[in-house]
Amino acid sequence: MQSFMRIFFVLIIAVCIYGDSSEEKRETQRQISEKCKKEVGITEDRPHGPPNLDDPKEKCLHACFMKESGILVDGKVAVENVTNFHKKHWPNFNDETEKKITSCVETANEKSDECDIAAAMMKCIHEKLGPPPPFPRHKE
Repeated sequence: MQSFMRIFFVLIIAVCIYGDSSEEKRETQRQISEKCKKEVGITEDRPHGPPNLDDPKEKCLHACFMKESGILVDGKVAVENVTNFHKKHWPNFNDETEKKITSCVETANEKSDECDIAAAMMKCIHEKLGPPPPFPRHKE
């Protein structure tokens, strides 16, 4: 499970950073990453890999990424935004995928804390959809 979470997190970040080949997009994502790490107090020497979703700082780091990417809006996961993200990056997106994402959003949004919402969303997506695709991809 831990290795799948590592792969999941690394690929999600890779999709965010490298999914759009433009240098401007990569720079924006780098700035978001730096901003979020500073905001939650994570130093550069933290281990690479997925967040430990039992660690409050790691949960909040993921919440910050979600806020900055427009997935977490006004303290809740925006179902349309997260669905659009997955449509763009998940190669076999279909109606069943959308139902699973909607279910995860509903479950995550039962939490009251943004950091807990982000962690619940990430865990649920991994459980329902499995690990992300092996390569960052965009559906045209």
